[in-house]
Amino acid sequence: MAKAPMSVIIPVRDGAKFIGEALQSIYEQTCQPEEVIVIDDGSTDDTPAEVRRFAEVRYIRQPALGDLHAKNHGVRAAGKPYLAFLDADDLWPPRRNEIQVGAFAEDPRLDFVYGLVIQFAGSPAEAVIQSGDATPARLFGSVTIRRDSLSKVGPFATDWRVGGLVEWWTRVADVGLRGKCVPELALLRRIHDSNLGRTVKEPMRDYLSVLHAVVNRRRGRQ
Repeated sequence: MAKAPMSVIIPVRDGAKFIGEALQSIYEQTCQPEEVIVIDDGSTDDTPAEVRRFAEVRYIRQPALGDLHAKNHGVRAAGKPYLAFLDADDLWPPRRNEIQVGAFAEDPRLDFVYGLVIQFAGSPAEAVIQSGDATPARLFGSVTIRRDSLSKVGPFATDWRVGGLVEWWTRVADVGLRGKCVPELALLRRIHDSNLGRTVKEPMRDYLSVLHAVVNRRRGRQ
């Protein structure tokens, strides 16, 4: 089976319920990554035991610092030229890596590739309930990026619980990275009561703070 020169980074905290399915979706890829790294952000459940069922996974534990700290830790630990991220409760369709690696081969000028996302509820062992049509989205689970390109943007800012990825994408635009949406399914995003966007209090305050920071940063360059 073909292997992709890719590091997949999975940040997780108390993800025992779903992480086995997420990892299984990685190892069922038609083009599997050469490296899979789980960054455990201070789990207190059976997440370590679930991860140990997958012998090839590199497991790294850190204190409970937050999702973006875990992503940054994973980037520092990764050793492959392409990087991809998968949340511990989401899934990849089987040809996701094959399609995205192929897009880089077709256009070596690309810095990142992303695809379509569909939302679902339930489990693969049950009936998957789709929520709406597949749509293009730069959610991190749908993106593959060159490591060198990510380095140009810099690490994820950890000032906010939500909104940090939005701020990071504004820096992607500022440095002029070249991306492409491949109109193929790249991510199945699971909807459940513990999604971060549903558990953070007053998320709009974070988003307004991000907007303020971005405006000030861009004004400072003028």
